[in-house]
Amino acid sequence: MKKELLASLVLCLSLSPLVSTNEVFAATTNKEAKEKVSITTEIGYEKVKDMLEQQKYDFEHNTPLAHPKESKLTDSDEGVLLYSALSKVDKQKFHEFTYDIDDVKTSEKNNKLIVEAYITRNFVFGVEKVTTSLGDNIKLEIPKTASEKPSSQSTNTSNLSLSEVKNSSNQLNVIPLNNSSNQLNVTQLNNSSSTLQYENDEGYSTDVKLDEFLKKYKQEVKKDDKEEVKSENKPVSMNFNAVNSNQLTVMPLSVKGYSGYAAMKYAEKYALKPNKNYKYYKDKDCTNFVSQALRAGRMPYFKEWKPYTGAWVNAGAFRSYILKAGGIKMKTVSDTYSNVKLGDVYHYDYHNKIGLRYADGWMDHTAIVTSRANMKLYVSYHSTNRLNVPREYVTSKEGGKRYVSSIRN
Repeated sequence: MKKELLASLVLCLSLSPLVSTNEVFAATTNKEAKEKVSITTEIGYEKVKDMLEQQKYDFEHNTPLAHPKESKLTDSDEGVLLYSALSKVDKQKFHEFTYDIDDVKTSEKNNKLIVEAYITRNFVFGVEKVTTSLGDNIKLEIPKTASEKPSSQSTNTSNLSLSEVKNSSNQLNVIPLNNSSNQLNVTQLNNSSSTLQYENDEGYSTDVKLDEFLKKYKQEVKKDDKEEVKSENKPVSMNFNAVNSNQLTVMPLSVKGYSGYAAMKYAEKYALKPNKNYKYYKDKDCTNFVSQALRAGRMPYFKEWKPYTGAWVNAGAFRSYILKAGGIKMKTVSDTYSNVKLGDVYHYDYHNKIGLRYADGWMDHTAIVTSRANMKLYVSYHSTNRLNVPREYVTSKEGGKRYVSSIRN
């Protein structure tokens, strides 16, 4: 009996160091994995930041296409299109470019570091300093150059922590590299050979080039100016029984309390970061977003217009519904600066139902008016996420026609 007890004691003593060693090994492995995640996320963040810092420099020096390898800016980039439209055509003074980086994720594939992030680029223009913002999901693919030796001045990423990286207000969403090393550092990544993809473009969206876009934008602005002059010179009709596109119908009592200002404030708040209390339709969220804004403006629900009916989420169905008698009953009004108000809705028709590039009367996109400033009308929308872009922007980029609908108390 004593021998058995002694043997058991010896066995326990011999096993106890092994258990302790395994626990230490597991803890060390977890710590190393966390360090690798931290390192690669920091590198990914810094690479996106480097790109945006170059964009900031180039926009501020009025040379947006000067350093395409570093900035990733092209003549079809929406930031370049909007910057050029506002500065060259509208002749508005450029004040500032800022950016935010959120939701950074990193992975590794085919000897490349893949960095995914949500970036917001903000441009401030004009006497009234309107902020035009673009929110985009991006993917930056950066080739690794393992043969390149770190320079003595390179960042020692193994000593960095996330708290040491200047970050946006949102916490980074970290996904680890599948195959990373503590030796991976910024100098092993060839940033000038990296490629950039925008991940939230609509299926029908075109990559119009800058020269073509500016030509169309000038035409749109010129046409709008003519309509404005025509509207100002038109005598006011006193025949309230007449029906024409400039008159509003009597609103149903149920929508008398609609506030275009409240709808605008909602759109401003959620244009770049969708409201998580609603469904989000990737690449097809424009009308869902505008419907939310109308609801925030105290528009009551109707049988055919409520989450998530066809009229609530589909651009064509929404336009068709609001022209019917009863319900919301918005009225198509003249598309002039003096006539359009905050909280009014723009409809864009640039494809037919099977995707061919001509207007067919069935709407493809919806936006809401969020600013009247610098003698321009600005709209906000989703898919892609945009805040305060000129009303002419979509038709200049995509072609087709636009209409504006209004609710007035």
